[in-house]
Amino acid sequence: MASTTVVRTPHVVVEWREQRLVATDGATGRRHVVTVEALRVLDVAEAPATAADLAARAEVEPAVVVALLAARLLVPHDRVPERHYWSAAELVVQRTTRTARPVADREATRDLMEPPNKDTAGPSLELPVAEPADDPPFSQVLAERRSCRRFGDTPIDAATLGRFLEMACAVRQDARKFGSGVSWRPHPSGGGRHPLETYVYPLNVTGLEPAVYRYDPFPRHLEQVEKADESFFETVRNLHEHNELMEGDPAVLLVVTSVFGRTMWKYDNGGLLIVHQDVGALYQTFYLVATALGLGGCVIGGGSEALIAGALNIDPLREGHVGTFLLGVPADDRYRDPLRDVFAETL
Repeated sequence: MASTTVVRTPHVVVEWREQRLVATDGATGRRHVVTVEALRVLDVAEAPATAADLAARAEVEPAVVVALLAARLLVPHDRVPERHYWSAAELVVQRTTRTARPVADREATRDLMEPPNKDTAGPSLELPVAEPADDPPFSQVLAERRSCRRFGDTPIDAATLGRFLEMACAVRQDARKFGSGVSWRPHPSGGGRHPLETYVYPLNVTGLEPAVYRYDPFPRHLEQVEKADESFFETVRNLHEHNELMEGDPAVLLVVTSVFGRTMWKYDNGGLLIVHQDVGALYQTFYLVATALGLGGCVIGGGSEALIAGALNIDPLREGHVGTFLLGVPADDRYRDPLRDVFAETL
């Protein structure tokens, strides 16, 4: 074998798929069935070495190393793809092809399809909905959309929250009577699957008792989540300690989860990417509706999925946390001019 030194390509994820070991190269998206002997070679190929040295150190036949070179799971050390900011797992997800499962396969598993709405488990609460006011033009709403991280003490009333949720989330039409999981809402969703659920925790809402609720977009009401751990959601009061621009408490904490099976039932690969695209669409809808209603809103990152799953009493393998949005009354209008807001000391 040639004396060129080679190393393991840095973006490899190995998993069991259908009783076989499969290595996916995040740099190319290609999947390769591998053997235990091949894994031994990859394990010792962290530092540059010749192919012959790798075969000897892994105690395998030279043909195993040759096969890994052909698959580009081993590459010349001077041509290693740069890591940039990627982890191997993230890059594999990014490279995964988004394809719909064949119709025949979907129909064969229709009884396993996640329904488009969750069963009601807790007591329900009808939210009043504020009467439509003279909403600003859509072009103005787009131009004025900003992230607001400074909230005042003024509460939101339950009717305004009801209108926000109805405008942003409520189902307009659905195809349940046809045996389909598709529905139509203000925000788009891949394949019309709408895997996202919105949980509501009011911190400063008149006419609504503090509790953990789920907004049901079909009947357009709140459902109180039984056995929810409300103490976790009180941590929102400490958010400003971790964000130098955040002041005050929002009136409402909105926690977004995904019932993954609704989307993954239809899409053979890349279902998670589609879910995250759905989250982005929902976020923008939240922002625009908040702007139209004269409210402030802000997406926040972070948070432990396991803790949130425990707080909401959900199984994170079926339904997991994918986003959080703060909603409230702005403390002032500084957020409307982000340059002045962020760079005030240098302007």
